[in-house]
Amino acid sequence: MRLLRPRHIKFVLLFTFCLAFVLPYQFWLVKLGEFPMVSDPLRPSDAIVITYTPTHAQVRHVVELYQAGYGRKIVASNFKVDIVGVPAFETAEFVKRELVDQGIPPENILVMQELPTSTYEEALLVKGLLQREGLRSAIVMAKPYRMRRAITTYRRVMGKDITLLASPSPDEDFDPKNWWHSRQGIDALYNEYPRLLYYLLKGYL
Repeated sequence: MRLLRPRHIKFVLLFTFCLAFVLPYQFWLVKLGEFPMVSDPLRPSDAIVITYTPTHAQVRHVVELYQAGYGRKIVASNFKVDIVGVPAFETAEFVKRELVDQGIPPENILVMQELPTSTYEEALLVKGLLQREGLRSAIVMAKPYRMRRAITTYRRVMGKDITLLASPSPDEDFDPKNWWHSRQGIDALYNEYPRLLYYLLKGYL
């Protein structure tokens, strides 16, 4: 019987260590990245809701959904953005301008006038806006790592009055399979998981 050489034994031990520690470590990191992400099979709805502070790519995602016939109206949420070196602005006006520039009729854009301070307040205001317009279903768009909290909170607020579907937007800065390799990915989950816990304790989820 041929015995393994010492260097072979070292290789086997190293390989075993990798299987026992490195792979499970990466497995759970991926699960941490995937958990906040949810998505529903889409079907035509009365409206598409743009949540929080969208980027240009997220606005394009909504435009694509609208042009594909998934929504008759687009609801633009509203938050105040105050960045050092940039004049403060409200996201609803930015979104409306982007949508009109991309060919969306202004009469099909519903702009939130109020300024919510949280996803929960946002959901309450969106519900009122949808009900005033007689809209009974909506696709909710959020960044992928915010999608679970957004859609769960919206469903809690809307109850059975309005049917909701989740549609996370593309996000080049967040990859659930290797989020820990980038500052943007780490920051995203570092900020999101405490919010998930807070919303759970508040009964919003």
